[in-house]
Amino acid sequence: RALLILTSADDDPSAIDSTVLDNAAQGAHHLQRFDGKAHGLALLAAHPEISGQIVDWLSAKRTTP
Repeated sequence: RALLILTSADDDPSAIDSTVLDNAAQGAHHLQRFDGKAHGLALLAAHPEISGQIVDWLSAKRTTP
């Protein structure tokens, strides 16, 4: 399964955990780091462009039934 990992560079320990997860992932995966320390939904508020990136990523990974 495809995996999209979004994290803030200064969000400890999540930034480190995200790198570990990315390194362990098999198949299609993408890790993107953003400036700051926002976590969870605060990441979306701090970087409004993320919602469009998520939609684009999901659209690209969509499979036809």
